[in-house]
Amino acid sequence: MSELLAKGVTGFIIGYLIGRGVRILLYILGFFLLILVLLQAMGYISINWDKLESDVSSFISKIFDPAQSLDQITGWLQDNWSSVLGLLAGLGVGGGLVRRQVPVGS
Repeated sequence: MSELLAKGVTGFIIGYLIGRGVRILLYILGFFLLILVLLQAMGYISINWDKLESDVSSFISKIFDPAQSLDQITGWLQDNWSSVLGLLAGLGVGGGLVRRQVPVGS
């Protein structure tokens, strides 16, 4: 029981931090890409877009490997359901999906 609680709390904390930090990370990533494109347009750097595209697609295909069977995924979820629920709850709270209603006039 304590292991389930620890997994749930850990998942919640990680989900909360991800939910709070995703917006900031997306801004940083967008700013970085904008700077790269501007530097290339000004002639300071040269970007091999074909190589970048192939590397990113290779990375994504390794993450979403179709060779993983549904049985493997459901087995993992059955073993780690408390972590997944904690992570989803933390994402909901940290990402702003769950907000406390403040009465008007307070």
